[in-house]
Amino acid sequence: MNLRVVHIIGGGEFGGAEEHIIDLLKQLKNSQVKCEVICFYDSLFAELLRELDIPVLVLDYGRFDVRLLFGLSKALKEKNPDIIHTHGVKANFFTRIAARKLKQSVVITTVHSLLKYDYSHPVSYKLASFLEMTTRARTDYFIAVSNKIKEQLLSENRKPSQVKVIHHGIDVEEFSPKEDNEAELLASEWKGDGDPFIVGSVGRIHPVKGFSIFIDACAQLHNEYPGRFRFVLIGEGSEREALEEKVEKYGLSDVFLFAGFRKDIATCLRAFDGYVNSSLSEGLGLSVMEALATGVPVVTTNVGGIKDFARHKENSYVVERSNSKQLAEGILRLQEDKQLAEQLAKQGVADMRERFSQERMGKETLEYYQTCIEEKQ
Repeated sequence: MNLRVVHIIGGGEFGGAEEHIIDLLKQLKNSQVKCEVICFYDSLFAELLRELDIPVLVLDYGRFDVRLLFGLSKALKEKNPDIIHTHGVKANFFTRIAARKLKQSVVITTVHSLLKYDYSHPVSYKLASFLEMTTRARTDYFIAVSNKIKEQLLSENRKPSQVKVIHHGIDVEEFSPKEDNEAELLASEWKGDGDPFIVGSVGRIHPVKGFSIFIDACAQLHNEYPGRFRFVLIGEGSEREALEEKVEKYGLSDVFLFAGFRKDIATCLRAFDGYVNSSLSEGLGLSVMEALATGVPVVTTNVGGIKDFARHKENSYVVERSNSKQLAEGILRLQEDKQLAEQLAKQGVADMRERFSQERMGKETLEYYQTCIEEKQ
């Protein structure tokens, strides 16, 4: 079956949803699917798509400019895709309205996260909920990236036949335990003097990621065991300045590094001795999965989609959400109990290779596309 698929997303930031689209389109590239992307900002995401020779149309009209609706309607009419696949509140809202006359197109929405955690300000949350709920009936089918998100969709009156769980896949070859000279150099740079245990985290610097709690845990460890740990946070986002002030207030500036946005995440993960996820909510937890696949022992909160794969003291050290004391205890346990750390790392690698490959994600998504088209006909 030759399918024409258009993915639509805001694309102003580069987070899990943007990475998901890139990974998925790489898998579909050699199948009988012609994929294109429409995004609303000419930023890093659009840049990466061009580098990968993935067709992208940027409708950069501004935040909520009415011209976006007309531009999107015109583009979809010209492309006339079999499937319109949306990601994120803004893309969902505008696309569902713009596509209303394309009766033959199947509209699919992937839900990557829960709105109540994405929008911390009450007014922003109410607006996002309004935009989402008032147009949701115009989506024919939904992909949930975790069982937790599927449960939420069903509780919001979506039919079981409309919702399919397809876990995000990771590149198990890129993210794998192996010799990495660049990682060794990076670790040496981050360690500085001595041989501290490098604790790292990766993610969009946003309140939902719980990095403030991570810093609380870092302060506890540094105060009790000065010199034993170094902490690295990779990513950018709206909360960075506030977190930098908190690090300075705690007196952690010499042991806590904000490494900014990086493309070499696999190398960075191999430079870590332990990985921490402090999230308050996760659609699935892609960065945690990448750490597990790379063979880094992980301490993680047991939230959202992470429950789909994290098992306490089997492949991860699982702690409660918003509990800096438990987070610190988990990090210390990884540093002190080498046997446990090695066991977690080994099992994490095996689980990711077996259950969460990108090939599996691509295959399941293609099959779902075909099923949705057949059911709508």
